[in-house]
Amino acid sequence: MTPHPDEQARELAEWLHEKLCCAQNLPWEKGDICDDCLESVKTEVLPILARVREEERAKLSRVPQRFWSKIEITDKCWNWLADLNRGYGVFWSNGKHVKAHRFIYERLIGPIPEGKTIDHLCRNTRCVNPAHLEPVTMSENVLRGFSDPAINGRKTHCKHGHAFTPENTFISVWGKKKQRRCRTCDKARESCRPKRVRNAPINGARRIR
Repeated sequence: MTPHPDEQARELAEWLHEKLCCAQNLPWEKGDICDDCLESVKTEVLPILARVREEERAKLSRVPQRFWSKIEITDKCWNWLADLNRGYGVFWSNGKHVKAHRFIYERLIGPIPEGKTIDHLCRNTRCVNPAHLEPVTMSENVLRGFSDPAINGRKTHCKHGHAFTPENTFISVWGKKKQRRCRTCDKARESCRPKRVRNAPINGARRIR
């Protein structure tokens, strides 16, 4: 229920008066208010709030009611309660299934930039709260996850403590798989191998320097 405008005005004016008094190191007690603060709130602040609310209502109307009926809104996440596909909510729209989180993002926030995918900042793939969704590149999205490539990709040092600097890093390839390797460790391993097999590929791997 929206508070009466006069009640809203007094609450906001009290808050404004408090902030002004605190900024000027003036004594302030709860309930203090001045005519200037009250008038400013009524003539300037309340119209802005009313316009913002109207814009928000217009945005929310872009999402059909049957979509809202499939959401459980909690203090943090908006959990999707209907069909899932690989952990992500799916919604029937315009004759096809679409990802629920992408659907609501495009209607409340805007188009998803080309070449970007949507990352769940809350790490909850059922969540459709637009505040928890961010467009990022696919590689950035993968690196933010908890898969082995993501965990290894975030490492800044090898297991022996050597930094993965450009000078100390090379890429080994096994078929379609690539692995970041430490040059310092590689040199130490090479020094322990017989001279006749030094610098030979290990287990069929090849380097991309």
